Amino acid sequence: RLRGNVTQQMPKKSFAVKLDKKSGVLDMPAHKRWVLLANWKDRTMMRNELAFSVAQAFNKVFPNDGMAWNPSGQHVELVYNGVHVGTYYLCEQIKLDENRVNITELGPEEQTNITGGYLLEMDTYEADDDETPFQSKHKVNTEVGDRNINIKIKEPEREDLTTQQFDYIVGYFHAFEDALYGENWLDETVGYKSYIDLTSFIDIYLISELIYHWEWRHPKSSYMYKDRDGKLCFGPMWDYDWKTFTVKSGWYCKDYLWYPRLFTDPEFVAQLKARWAVLYPEFQTAVGYLNNKRSQLLESAEKNFAIWGEKVNGTNGEDNINFKEASNRLTTNFIARLEWLNAEIAAL
Repeated sequence: RLRGNVTQQMPKKSFAVKLDKKSGVLDMPAHKRWVLLANWKDRTMMRNELAFSVAQAFNKVFPNDGMAWNPSGQHVELVYNGVHVGTYYLCEQIKLDENRVNITELGPEEQTNITGGYLLEMDTYEADDDETPFQSKHKVNTEVGDRNINIKIKEPEREDLTTQQFDYIVGYFHAFEDALYGENWLDETVGYKSYIDLTSFIDIYLISELIYHWEWRHPKSSYMYKDRDGKLCFGPMWDYDWKTFTVKSGWYCKDYLWYPRLFTDPEFVAQLKARWAVLYPEFQTAVGYLNNKRSQLLESAEKNFAIWGEKVNGTNGEDNINFKEASNRLTTNFIARLEWLNAEIAAL
């Protein structure tokens, strides 16, 4: 079926795929649900893949803390009803599963032990029929000024979510906000760190700042999850084809959402700097990945744009350049931003 919000309005459509049974695809762990991303707005067709590979560096270096899972994928040639329709990115969809976001799945029969698991999404779009919405209790800075954030409960789905479960997760989220902005916010027992997995909040921030994640400031397509008896975690990563990797310097995410408050906590800053120092060499290896991926995609990209035309979308500033030029610029911007951030984070 078709998937996405803005992407459904583009000439080259993205799709959600549901297999008859759980199956591994292209060396990725088995599941029924997959996504075929068109990457219509991205002349390089590599932004999502690069962002996911950067995120997986956290999982590689820190396998036992922070974000437990991030999607992976492979570029493919899609033949749809016998017609070649170009280059797509086949990737894992965010779902609760032992091979994906591996937390407890709550059913409607769970009425007492309801501390997890929940999958949440912060988004500017209205909830779908299978999602249940609520709002943050406190206003935070966003792209359009201070406002309460729209949050959707994606798991459990609306038909399975009980009143007790809804009240619990909304109450937990609001309690986190109260603790963060309360008088005793730095207290280890009752402060904000008793509600959230701090390393996941650091990891998602570092990735978002590195890739220049434009939708962070709305926010859109930003996920959180909470396991049974666990804390609220930020992640997994999702949706990076728009405006990412377009700016070389300058803080972009630091003054939005809860982060103006978090950056006044010395422990948060210290952990952020320490985590970056370990990850920085891993991020540098992404340059070689980009060079290899560019060579791998060249022929496919030429065929793709022969099908869909050179005109894509002005959001990434790539309308008047070809695949080679766009991918070279992506690499140049990534290197420059990586080095700028490395110097600035060291100076915090």
